[in-house]
Amino acid sequence: MSFPVPGGSPSDIASGSDGALWFTEPGANKIGRITTAGVVTEFPVPTANSGLAGIAKGSDGSIWFTERVANKIGRITTAGVVTEFTVPTAGSMPSGIAAGADRALWFTESATGRVVRITTGGVFTEFSVSTANSNPGPIAASFDNALWFVERGSNKLGRVTTLGDLNEFSVAANLTSTTAITGGPDGALWFVESANAKIGRFTTAGQFTEFPVPPGLPQGIAAGLDGELWFTDNNVLGRIDTHGAITQNAIPNLGRGDVTGGITLGPDDALWFTDPGHNAIWRAAAPLNGPLLSVTSSHDGSFLQGQSVANFRLSVRNAGVGPTTAAVTLTDALPGGFTATAMIGPGWTCTLATVSCTRSDVLPLGASYPPIVLTVSVVQGVASPVYNQVNVTGGGAPDVTASDSVTLLPAFTDINPQDVYLPAINMLRESGITTGCGPTIYCPNDNIPESQMAVFVTRSVAGSDNFVYSQIPYFTDVPANHPYFPWIQRMEDTGIALPCSPTMYCPDTPVTRAIMAVLIIRARFGTSIPTNYPTTPYFTDVPMTHLRFAWIQKMKQAGITTGCTPTTYCPEDPVTRGQMAVFIMRGVFNQLLAPNTPMVVWTTPSSAPAGQLVTVTVVGQNTHFDGTSRVTAGPGIAVSNVNVVDASTLTVQLNVVAGAAAGPRSITVITGAEEATLPNGFQVQ
Repeated sequence: MSFPVPGGSPSDIASGSDGALWFTEPGANKIGRITTAGVVTEFPVPTANSGLAGIAKGSDGSIWFTERVANKIGRITTAGVVTEFTVPTAGSMPSGIAAGADRALWFTESATGRVVRITTGGVFTEFSVSTANSNPGPIAASFDNALWFVERGSNKLGRVTTLGDLNEFSVAANLTSTTAITGGPDGALWFVESANAKIGRFTTAGQFTEFPVPPGLPQGIAAGLDGELWFTDNNVLGRIDTHGAITQNAIPNLGRGDVTGGITLGPDDALWFTDPGHNAIWRAAAPLNGPLLSVTSSHDGSFLQGQSVANFRLSVRNAGVGPTTAAVTLTDALPGGFTATAMIGPGWTCTLATVSCTRSDVLPLGASYPPIVLTVSVVQGVASPVYNQVNVTGGGAPDVTASDSVTLLPAFTDINPQDVYLPAINMLRESGITTGCGPTIYCPNDNIPESQMAVFVTRSVAGSDNFVYSQIPYFTDVPANHPYFPWIQRMEDTGIALPCSPTMYCPDTPVTRAIMAVLIIRARFGTSIPTNYPTTPYFTDVPMTHLRFAWIQKMKQAGITTGCTPTTYCPEDPVTRGQMAVFIMRGVFNQLLAPNTPMVVWTTPSSAPAGQLVTVTVVGQNTHFDGTSRVTAGPGIAVSNVNVVDASTLTVQLNVVAGAAAGPRSITVITGAEEATLPNGFQVQ
């Protein structure tokens, strides 16, 4: 099935975070978006005649692309907002681009022989390829968590780690016209050799194999859900298994003189490819049989040397055409120096000794099991990076494997390993919320001022520093040139801020425990004033008449605080940076809470655009959902039709009203006196 593109000449294509496909239109100087229903929207690139080339999805949810002629890297949000970043080296001709395991984007400079890392904030780091005139082009992430690229001028493949270590491998082939490379399901690299009419395979151990494509001009290549590789080739869509067997499927109404382009696996599990000669995008559903499982291992940020509490998140999805027919087992092969300390997932039976989990309930096609959280400790001295490998067997599906690259950072030098705040501080650093107060120190005993607290809270809620905020100052003491202006503005935009007067924020004032309660509860629930809290005071120094009574009661009720003594809260005491880390990890991330604390751990789907009605599955842990359970989902979302499946699972309809502000929402399930929350776990797009 094909869909016309008004602007014309679509070239490279990638799946977006919004459930659509995004593609480059070099001739029209536009970025195109096509929904899985075939609706096309086009967005002009600000720089004229930019020379659009590669395109990839970034870890920030935006789409990133290269501009060869303009010497820029472009970023377009799913709302269509374009930002351009000029490459530091003039005339570099940026070419291929791919997302790395380090959450940055990596691209090649074909004219200057470099591979470049760009963060989602636009910071560049360039790495030179040793071989002169290497002309690096296509680039892809691989199973080994490195980036592999094609050197079209030297007939080599290059490999660069996320730390910038670069190696080259000679290939006995003509790679001058190679236009695409991808990581295969077998862990090898697969690429097209257009000049040779062949598909190349290169293992990470250095073994090279070629497979002829008769007669052919292969252009794009991508891994499909069927465990095979799919490639575009003139008027056929080709399929090659990992042993090299090729089948070709004729594309309707195309002749041998026609040339198709980039190809990718779409969010609907179909294959999507470009047809520049006919100004079209094609969709092809790959033939599948039975269940086909996929597995992912993920984590936040970087782990630390000696970290006592760090988490991997393990997920299993059925991307086949039929449900699972047998029990499914997930096994994790931890890196050396890592020890599993806990392993839990709703509906899973986990055995810590073997670092494995099993379940026998049927997984329907297109569905995912609730994730497993694997908690580990890390010894000092582990070489970085390391790779966590997870395997899934059973279900009546082929075995699958995935790996997760972990960068290890040195521990802060000013914190005793036995410090009670250290686990929370490490998790704060792991999540990218802090880098410390200096290159190697955290200053755990320093009081936290209102200005710095705005940064910690905003990053915790937004997930990064990539957020929009009002440009007109709210407060006279926080002008636009104030170093903390963006975060304080965002705090006020989201209703979390607690200014000291209607016109002043008092950014240098230390945060007290009373103020901390307000900020944490607002960040946790997304509402200005808490509800459903006990009216009998928990603490003798916080009576019902206390200005912050409601928020402090909610902190105790949710298990975020136990007070400064068993009977007092000490509301006017300043909060140290060490104490702050615990409050944020417990209140905004559901981490380090008491073992049996009820909480929501998973929602699917986890996002919806404004104006859409979605049915969401909510999964809890240590919960007792029943017929009295009610759900809240934050401002701009109407809740209806709560259907309790069992004590830990329910479905609910969420109606995201038209015009609802984009951003995170917290899902809370209230069952009698029990309250379970997933802070900021649902996104309005």
